[in-house]
Amino acid sequence: MALPEQVAITGPILFVLAAVFVAFCPSLGASFHLDDYNLFSDPAITSPSGWWYVWRPLQTRPLTYFTFWLNYQFGGLNAAGYHAVNLSLHLIAVWLLYGVLARLVGERAALAAAAVFALHPIQTEPIVYVFERATLLATVFCLLSMRRWLDGRYWSAAGWFALALLSKEECAAFPLFLLMLRWDLVSAAGMLCLSLIAGARVILVLKILHIRGAGAGAGISPLDYFATQGTVILRYFRLLLVPYGFTCDPDIRVVRDWHAWLA
Repeated sequence: MALPEQVAITGPILFVLAAVFVAFCPSLGASFHLDDYNLFSDPAITSPSGWWYVWRPLQTRPLTYFTFWLNYQFGGLNAAGYHAVNLSLHLIAVWLLYGVLARLVGERAALAAAAVFALHPIQTEPIVYVFERATLLATVFCLLSMRRWLDGRYWSAAGWFALALLSKEECAAFPLFLLMLRWDLVSAAGMLCLSLIAGARVILVLKILHIRGAGAGAGISPLDYFATQGTVILRYFRLLLVPYGFTCDPDIRVVRDWHAWLA
C-alpha cells in the first residue's frame, strides 16, 4: 500500500503544540538540576574554542555538547536559554511525530498519539532537565530518519540516524524499528553498523578515561545492576500507564530474585 505524501501540519495539531507550550513553559523560569551543574566545569562547553573541542575523539555525545556550548556562548549561566532550547526540541519532536504517524495510521489516530506523547507527564524529565537534551535531540533526528525512510530515501535516513547517534548512543536499535515499517536490509545493515561503531566508541572511551558506570560507582556489582534493570523497565511501563509518583531521581533498590530476571 502506497503511503500518502507529507501531511500538512495545520489545524488541531497546532492546538496540541500550544497546549505543550502552556504545560511546559514554566520550565523557562526553572533553575538547573543535578548533572546540569557539571556542564560548566567542562572546558569543552565554557571555552571559546569549545566548538571544535567537543568533537575530539574521546568526547561522547558530541552533537549534544555542541548545543550546550552554543547555549553557554549566547547565554552564559542563564538557565532560561537552556530550557528554551529543550522545550523547542520537544515541540519539534511532536510536530514531526504527528507528520509521520499521519501517513501510517491516519490523521485522527496520529493526532491522539501525538497528544499523548506531547503532554504525558513522563516528558517532564527530558524537557526540564537540561542534561537530558540528548534524549530530545536523538528523538528529533530519529523522527527525521523515519520520515526519510517512509519516503524510500534510505541513505538519507541513515544520515539523520547518524546525527541521532552523535546526540545519544542509546538510540542504536532504531534501524530495527525502521525495518518493521519498510524492508530494506542493506540500508538497515549499514545503519546498524553505525550503531555498533557508536557503541564500541563509547566502551573504548570509558576504558581509556577509566570512567566507571553508575552501578560500579555506587558499589553495585554488574550482575546486580543488570538484574535490577528489569524492575526499572517495569517501573517505566507502569509510569506510562499510570503516571503517579514520577521523579527523575527515584530510589531504586537492588533486586536479586526471579522477578528481576523475568522482567
